[in-house]
Amino acid sequence: MDITIIPTIRNGMSKRINVDKTKVAICVSPGMCIQSRITSPVETNGPIVKLHKFISVMLHDQDWERWESFMCLVFSQPFMYCNITNLAVQFGSRFANRDDETKVKEPSYEKSDVDATMRSPVRVANCGTTAAAPQAAVRQEHSVKYALAVEDIVPVFDARSRDFDFNTQLPDIAKVLPCWKGEVPVGSFVVEHVGCNLMWVIVCGTK
Repeated sequence: MDITIIPTIRNGMSKRINVDKTKVAICVSPGMCIQSRITSPVETNGPIVKLHKFISVMLHDQDWERWESFMCLVFSQPFMYCNITNLAVQFGSRFANRDDETKVKEPSYEKSDVDATMRSPVRVANCGTTAAAPQAAVRQEHSVKYALAVEDIVPVFDARSRDFDFNTQLPDIAKVLPCWKGEVPVGSFVVEHVGCNLMWVIVCGTK
């Protein structure tokens, strides 16, 4: 597998991983949901109150070490920082001021509702949509979104009763899987986009 590091256009300091030079790498990790706050933002603790959405996931044994070793090897770093509490990794949106809560979108489960602002290496124009995304949402290098804002809808997909192939169907996840409604139940088996930025979640099983 040919791994290439590509600087992003908007910010030369940010980089992404390409596979075989032309394909954006989609890194995923499985684990158990410990806490889910993705339908509406919550306030942070501390002297400066911020809003964010997040899901906390307890990774499988040695999955953090596997993730860290790969990232450190690719980016030539000695170690990696991550928000870990009680053995769970927190995947979160961007932080925002409390005043931005008025911009937060209500989760939409309509298959015809395509939100062109939800751009990522995985085509998830909106959770569960089967409609063709507008031309503005086509995956282009300058329009790829690598972190959701607090006002964005977090796409969550239901793979519990589907024969989902991560190797071939992940880039078109919104066309294959139905949308999960509401918060992810604690104890669920989930797969999330690796990178600590909350992008989307797949629910593979529940208790």
